[in-house]
Amino acid sequence: MIASLFLLASLAPQAPPPDLGRVVDQACHWLRWKARNPDGSYGKGVVETAAALSALAQSPRGYREIDGPWIRDAVAWLFAHQAPDGSFGVEGEDRRKATAWALGALKVLEVTHHESERARAQAYLASQASQVSVPYCDIPPAPPKGTPEEAEHARKDAEPILARRGKDGDWNGSVLETAEAVGRLSQLQRFIVAAKKPGPGPAAPQPAPKEPPSKEAIDAAVRKGLDFLMANREGDGFWGFGGRSDPGITGLCAAALLSVPPPRSKEVDEAIAKSLAFLAQAQDKDGAVSSGGVASYVTSVAIQAWVASEDPKWRGNIERAQGFLRKVQADEGEGYKEEDRFYGGIGYGDDERPDLSNLNYALDGLVASGLPPTDPAFAKALAFLQRCQNRSESNPTVIKVAGDTIVAGNDGGAAYFPGNSPAGTTTLPDGRKVARSYGSMTYALLKGFLYAGLDKTDARVQAAFAWIGKNWTLEENPGFDTSKDPRAGYQGYFYYLHTAARTLRLFGAEKVVDASGASHDWKGELASRLLSLQNKEDGSWMNDVDRWWEGRPPLVTAYALLTLKETR
Repeated sequence: MIASLFLLASLAPQAPPPDLGRVVDQACHWLRWKARNPDGSYGKGVVETAAALSALAQSPRGYREIDGPWIRDAVAWLFAHQAPDGSFGVEGEDRRKATAWALGALKVLEVTHHESERARAQAYLASQASQVSVPYCDIPPAPPKGTPEEAEHARKDAEPILARRGKDGDWNGSVLETAEAVGRLSQLQRFIVAAKKPGPGPAAPQPAPKEPPSKEAIDAAVRKGLDFLMANREGDGFWGFGGRSDPGITGLCAAALLSVPPPRSKEVDEAIAKSLAFLAQAQDKDGAVSSGGVASYVTSVAIQAWVASEDPKWRGNIERAQGFLRKVQADEGEGYKEEDRFYGGIGYGDDERPDLSNLNYALDGLVASGLPPTDPAFAKALAFLQRCQNRSESNPTVIKVAGDTIVAGNDGGAAYFPGNSPAGTTTLPDGRKVARSYGSMTYALLKGFLYAGLDKTDARVQAAFAWIGKNWTLEENPGFDTSKDPRAGYQGYFYYLHTAARTLRLFGAEKVVDASGASHDWKGELASRLLSLQNKEDGSWMNDVDRWWEGRPPLVTAYALLTLKETR
């Protein structure tokens, strides 16, 4: 989500316990970009290639062949190095060891093709007189019990592994050591995650007034929000967390200030001008604007702030940022094919997994930058968008991961990325699973469809808008299963409201009809909801559920002001 922009250890005044998932992501990044060879293999030989594939498959992201060429090409390379007797290996390798590793990797990757080749490899191992050691990737992991004690043991077990970690996220520059660390840390992370228990849900917000607020009431709320942002800058005059300024937060807050209709005070205009210059200073030669991570989000936010200023001096920065966003799209430039699960998507910029939230912001940035709708980036994005939609007629994608078969449902909504949803899954009668649709991503999907040039009468667009009507609410981010965690529907709530407002304005809908047939003036209801949630003392907004950093008032206040702009 957008708040992942700010999940940077450098922002925290005191280092929190290490996020093992983040550590594993960085190690996977090192494997892909530092250890991968032009021919598709990793490191040197079959053992290291199989170890890298095993690590990528066992990571929390569960990479598979459908994810892209960096998995698919390596699997093809393995089979290209199988001998007629069924063994795997290159010159100088112990073929028994290499064959055991290759079979282990193919198993965790859930490879079902090349059945006869895999059978010959099994027969080869069975024919060997001496015992072949079982590689770690072929040892079934113990299932987590979900106890606090188990999680604490996992954290302690991770400490010596993390102590040996290199500055680039690797272990001694070794593919084998790095792969084994990824496998072990991934399992330890599962123990830690399994032990997390939801806390009590936040108090339900008071019902918003049914009548839309007056223009004077909205203006007053906006002015109080602006005053809060101006009074809550870091020491250098920008915005961030933990005493340090951050380009992502600053870009959002600058855009929020620019959303306030003039006249604005001299102090506000000076803060905007300084912030836009701060973003320019954070821009790299490749066009990315970043503070050390999640570059696509920050770059998209920077573009929108520069464009909102209407100052031609930033045109060059905008064009370079546009070029960066186009470059990071998963396409043929990185060896992706259109049938790959992530083709056309955009990720954080520092890992290998695109998602709809990143793409949502990137498309906002590309459109704001002036990229023409005929640009191939939008057609590529459409391929990814379709795979996120639960509409089997246009999304026949079948994803097999961790023993599950995940297919598209038919409610018209959207998941976070193909086959994955923070809202969980629904199990069909035949045992297959569907990644649950939820509000913020369904609005992002609809907006993306419109950016990609689909007409409002298109069946995919109509299906997404129908989901919105059937699940209409401004009380929570709909689609999450709240039976186990009463807080679930408040996750990313202000991000949801912002995305909903931008999408409905772009769609041109003045009213939304809900499942009961009632018609809703979304602008009036949304403005009323936001005004009811504003802190009357200091003018800020915040979310009691601090996921995706929505417990930070500057971020959420910026969301609220940008959302109110869409209701005017």
